[in-house]
Amino acid sequence: MICSNCGHSLNTEDKFCPICGNKISLDNIDCKNIASTELNKENENEKTLLMTLCDEENLQKTLPNALKDVIFPKDLDKKSKIIHEEDEDESKNKSVFLFPIISALAACSMLVATYSYEHYVNWNTLSMQKQAEILALSGNIDKSLPLIEEGLSKRPNYDSLQVDLEFLNKGKNIEKNLKEVDKLSEEKKFDTALNLLNSVEKTLSNTTGPFYGNLKNEATVRKTSLILEEVKNKMKDKKTIEELIPLYEQIMTIKTEEGKKTLDELRNQISNIAYNNANEYLNKKNFDSALGEINRALQFDKNNKKLNSMSTVIKNQKNKFELDEQKRIDQAVTSAMEEETINQTKSVKILHNNSTIDNNGNFIIGGEIENIGTKPIYSIEIFYQIYNSKGQTIASCSTFVYPNYLNTGDKGKFEFVHYGMKDAKEMKITNSTWSVE
Repeated sequence: MICSNCGHSLNTEDKFCPICGNKISLDNIDCKNIASTELNKENENEKTLLMTLCDEENLQKTLPNALKDVIFPKDLDKKSKIIHEEDEDESKNKSVFLFPIISALAACSMLVATYSYEHYVNWNTLSMQKQAEILALSGNIDKSLPLIEEGLSKRPNYDSLQVDLEFLNKGKNIEKNLKEVDKLSEEKKFDTALNLLNSVEKTLSNTTGPFYGNLKNEATVRKTSLILEEVKNKMKDKKTIEELIPLYEQIMTIKTEEGKKTLDELRNQISNIAYNNANEYLNKKNFDSALGEINRALQFDKNNKKLNSMSTVIKNQKNKFELDEQKRIDQAVTSAMEEETINQTKSVKILHNNSTIDNNGNFIIGGEIENIGTKPIYSIEIFYQIYNSKGQTIASCSTFVYPNYLNTGDKGKFEFVHYGMKDAKEMKITNSTWSVE
């Protein structure tokens, strides 16, 4: 076919003229040329649809109009090809739109996957941090540290983990010092241990929160234990109330069971010393000094039955002494010397005595006596010696009988605790003295 605008030969599939660009349509095609061209291309034995409808005489008249409504069989293939090309163009157009959509979906998938992974890492890091904080608050710093360090390896810029790491390193150093305190305490280096513990408390003084609160509690427990150990170690060598009072004041505010137990031991030691001192004063008829010793000891153990009983005895003896002083002088002149001698030398009968060593290595002696004289006696002092397993004398001591005052036929007991005397094996009573009323 030929372009109606410039006369250039066209292919049947052309939609525009390649020379002038004119749009090709059935209205502007040279019909004669089309008919001849198409017919020449058909097999001579074939007839077009148009030929079956028209005879040769009417061909020239009817062909231009017929071409508008009728398509040759071969044109069907060409039209199908054109439609196919249009479909391909449409597919290409669709591909142009689908590619960015697919790319966007792929990018979104990558973002979702990346976000999911990063979200998982965050969740895992926070879980480790929480577990580490729980371990740290329970006092297990050694297991907590690796978790925080692992978290930091995944999220090095996470400020909260950096803070936790700083806390844990500081806590670990404090724990190290507390272990050193324990070691020094076992070695009886109490002063050095206390100095180190004071340094730990100074480090913790400006800290807050449950983590440091636990460390403060540990330091407090260590200090309490250290003070108690030091007091127990010192009280063994103290022989006077004046020496024991500072130790008592040092631990009187400690409310632990061990603190109460040590305080009771101190009270008992103070009471024994005061009781013995008061008896010595009473034997010398120095009633005021005897009463002063008892009252001083009662300041630390006001409900002590032994001390209160002794206080009553001293007061009674003082009143009796003052009222009967003249009478005693008269009786002394007229009393039978024999009876007096018996009462002075044979009034005390030892019923039994014993000795034991308790779990703390303290040697405890005790026994019971009876007044077999004809007169009341008081301030009964029992003298005894302590021997080791080889039979060697390691101490000579004395103690007084309780109650202090015994009527004829009354019985009294004596007891004394020797602290830290682990080598003691047995005791033997060597003598006893008393005052006769």
